[in-house]
Amino acid sequence: MTPINQLLTALQFYASDGHQINIGDFMQMDQSTVSRIIKKVSEAIAGLRNQFVEMPATNQQKIACQSNFYSIARFPRVIGCIDGTHIKVRSPGKIIN
Repeated sequence: MTPINQLLTALQFYASDGHQINIGDFMQMDQSTVSRIIKKVSEAIAGLRNQFVEMPATNQQKIACQSNFYSIARFPRVIGCIDGTHIKVRSPGKIIN
């Protein structure tokens, strides 16, 4: 399997409903091969995180990030996000600082 086909397989998984059997059928490979490719590509991408992902280090940076997120979407106390998916979370009660 060429590197580009491995990347495309993983991207198809990330962008779809995540059914490896369907992706395997589309890419003409076994589900177990799809699983190994997704793991390999995901680990390679995660290995680059220090070059591309930077979280706020100081309290001042955290407050600035929270302010920016809040001004964009009225989403309180956020300093980062993984993707564009929002999940409604019911508060279990009082917010503790």
